[in-house]
Amino acid sequence: MKRKIILSLLSLVCLGTVTSFAQCQWEMAQPPHLSNTEVGIKAGGNFQQINAFYFDQSYRPGYIGGLYLEHRWNILGLRLEATASSARYVSERPAAKRYAMPYEVFSADTVGKSDLNLMYLNIPIIGEINASKHLTVLFGVQYSTLLSTVDNNGVYTKINKPQNAFRKENISALTGLEFKFAKRFKIGATYTMGFEDINNHQIAGVDDTWLTGSAQVYLLFRLRKWAKY
Repeated sequence: MKRKIILSLLSLVCLGTVTSFAQCQWEMAQPPHLSNTEVGIKAGGNFQQINAFYFDQSYRPGYIGGLYLEHRWNILGLRLEATASSARYVSERPAAKRYAMPYEVFSADTVGKSDLNLMYLNIPIIGEINASKHLTVLFGVQYSTLLSTVDNNGVYTKINKPQNAFRKENISALTGLEFKFAKRFKIGATYTMGFEDINNHQIAGVDDTWLTGSAQVYLLFRLRKWAKY
């Protein structure tokens, strides 16, 4: 009788141990949480260029900064941002009124090269795929609206009004990568390619299509996180 009781107790202990081990293994195999939401700040450099006959097409440094709201479901995520970014455009030729001829385009005078600074408000909607614990692939679309145009050297204003040169709105495609290197920090790099012609067609003889592209390198800092287990 005692032997049966001891064997029964040993069986229960073994069963409990196996069950606990299996449950532990299952829990370890599950993601740490089902979903989470976080808010934070974004800051970095914005290297933007304009693909236009009238301007130098090199990438010139600027800055980007703003806030982000992110929600994740295991390996997938969605992020909404509100950022401000600067862009600098410099003309290749004198900033005079330009007139198209059958075989050439020339300037009416030689007042010098224009140097313009633009400020944009950007609202990107970004999809995320977590390729690993630290690496995330980004893709999405961005809406941008022009906030201000500043003539740095006063050349452009002699001939045209800066605010008349560029259209206010632009839609871009976005792609990039992010790397998480600390509990609250990520570093990322993205590229956006504009779809919209931002030439406002207010300069005589300059009627080509103006498209923008920008490369960004930035740091994300998480302010707060809400996790659902």
